[in-house]
Amino acid sequence: MNKWLASCIFFFIFGIYLHTLSPAVGLDDSGELTCCAYLLSIAHAPGYPLYLLLGKIFTFLPFGEVAYRLNLASAVFGALSCTLVFSIVFFITQQRFSALISSFCLAFSQTFWTLSNKAEVYTLNTAFVSLLIFIFLIWRQSRNTYLPFLFFFIYGLSLGNHLTIVLFLPVFLYFFIKEAVSLLQIAKFIPCFLIGLSIYIYLPLRSFQDITLVNWSKITTLNHFSHYVTGSHFKNLLFDSSFFEVIKHLGNYFLLLITQFPVFAFGIGIIGIIKSFGIYRDFSLLLTLMWGALVIFCINYNIPDIWSLYLPTYLFFALFVGLGVSFLIKIFYNKIMVIIIFLSLFLSYQLTYSWFGYNFNKSKYFFPLDFCSQALEQVSPHSLIVSNWSYATCFWYCQYVTHLREDVQVLSSSKKNIKTIKSTFSRRVYLIRPKRGYFKIQREEVFKVCLKEIRNYEL
Repeated sequence: MNKWLASCIFFFIFGIYLHTLSPAVGLDDSGELTCCAYLLSIAHAPGYPLYLLLGKIFTFLPFGEVAYRLNLASAVFGALSCTLVFSIVFFITQQRFSALISSFCLAFSQTFWTLSNKAEVYTLNTAFVSLLIFIFLIWRQSRNTYLPFLFFFIYGLSLGNHLTIVLFLPVFLYFFIKEAVSLLQIAKFIPCFLIGLSIYIYLPLRSFQDITLVNWSKITTLNHFSHYVTGSHFKNLLFDSSFFEVIKHLGNYFLLLITQFPVFAFGIGIIGIIKSFGIYRDFSLLLTLMWGALVIFCINYNIPDIWSLYLPTYLFFALFVGLGVSFLIKIFYNKIMVIIIFLSLFLSYQLTYSWFGYNFNKSKYFFPLDFCSQALEQVSPHSLIVSNWSYATCFWYCQYVTHLREDVQVLSSSKKNIKTIKSTFSRRVYLIRPKRGYFKIQREEVFKVCLKEIRNYEL
């Protein structure tokens, strides 16, 4: 029964994501990750080898553009995360309704739904986080001697997708030790962890190949490999904020958290947090410690898209929503209570999305692809396009995936460097940085906008 219901949840949520899925390449890292998966190239540090290899599998699908297939991967990983949330909450509470509400709260939270519509590493990351929690809970109850080996293998493998998952390792180790697993026994699991982590061999292997897409760098030494994998390029952005900046970042996080869920769902989550420490103490402590570790890291990390790194914390809150629903049902156990919770959640989601103007339907979102392909068609032969990171990756997609105007060179650089670039390159240079207001224009208007942008910024 539960396997059947879990399957239904997966396909229902996946069906919703499929309906709202972006059909073309997106901005920012999406374009780069799509190119690198298609070409089996190397992405920016730390490289994301597991995501690129899994993404490559999706590129073999016989329908849609390559970008659509990678967007589809995010939808699959997102639906899988929600299905695992259902399994976790049911395992803890033995209540299908509570588990169902919990999975839906994550599925339709603002950031999670957004990131399930485009090629990114984050929904795969939440799938790994939820899978590790689920395996740990099963082991804790069954004491199956093989599960810790599987747990640590998957943990090492998950680091090949996103390094922030390493923040949870001390928490899990603490709970393994708390469950009377000695350090000597834990040492036996290290080879499995290293086997999973060996996915990073992909980076030096592909670095020595003749890869079409511009690599960030050739990884030729062990020291260089270490710097790349640990993301040393971004270390200057970590723990470099003043106390007041950190407090501001923390406030911004709570604002993000509040806007993820409607008021009614958020209230149930708070009830779940408060009451679960008395009913499910160890599980609640596990989630809280993981939550705290990630938030402390993120509020001390100065990157523009930090909002996406918070995604696992929304997973944790969705789990607490499930525990809150479970508590309410135990107090008011009747069918009327179930109906009230369901209808209240449904109406609160509708009101919240209307109030904040959220639009998750990206099924007609072609602007980045249309704009970049039009721009490439209009610039002079063998010219140079200088753009910001958001659009440079889309230009690369048009060139290296759709093979459009590969004679043109595209650089990602800030506007202040344009004079230096102009003096360095003996070719015609175009500075193309579209305005954000263009995102909502119709496809037939893209050509006019593109022509205007090129005329304005031709150097």
